[in-house]
Formats: sequence, structure tokens, C-alpha cells
Amino acid sequence: MQRFVSSIIPGLLLGAVLALFVGWVVAPVQYTDGTLADLSRAYKDDYTVMVAASYQADCDLSEALNRLGPLRVKDIPSYVFDVTQRYLSQSGTGKEADVRHLISLSRAMNTKDKETALMRALMPDDTPCIPLDHP
Repeated sequence: MQRFVSSIIPGLLLGAVLALFVGWVVAPVQYTDGTLADLSRAYKDDYTVMVAASYQADCDLSEALNRLGPLRVKDIPSYVFDVTQRYLSQSGTGKEADVRHLISLSRAMNTKDKETALMRALMPDDTPCIPLDHP
């Protein structure tokens, strides 16, 4: 019995090392053609911030909606509002510019009735979006 155990343990260790080598070095898994809907929540939030920043630059709400469509969320305005709330809390980046972009996009999607006092304090007026190429 002792001989059996002493020969099985090195075999299992060698097999595990070989399996890890093959799985990580020789033939690792490669994901291709992933969609935006497959991203984790943190990356979806980052993408939404980028869309909000692009909205702030070009003031094209229909393009912002088209860019958010591939996330496959049920209600895009509510989703943008929720992301804004997350960025206002501890889980966001803490960057005021990101929050302002999100508030601006959220307001453009007619979610002003759900705004919090903190959101109104960060952007107190209804300044329309001003495109970058504006004189």
C-alpha cells in the first residue's frame, strides 16, 4: 500500500503540472467575437461613461442611444441613470467630469424627474449640450 501511494502522488503532481502547462502555454483559451453585452458591469459602466463623454462632444442623442444599444439593457434611460448613481457613490471613479457627462446624458434622456439633490448640485442649470465645433 505504501508503494502504491508513493507512486500515485508524483504521478498526480506531474499530471497537474503538465495540464497547467498545456492549458496556459501551449493551447490557452482565446475568446473572440465577444459582444458588449458580455462585458462585466464595471466595463459596461466604463463604456457608458465613454458614450456620455462622446455625447457631450457631439450632442447627438440618437448616436448615443445607438452606441448604448449593443449593451442589450431593457431600458437605456434607466440604465444610464443607474450608472450615474453608481458613479456618484463609492463604486464610481470619483471623477467629477465623468459624473457631469453622465448627468448630461441622463437629462437628455428625460430622467430629470428622478434626479437627486446631489445630481442637481453638480449640474444646477439646464445648460444645453454645446458641441466642440461650436464657435
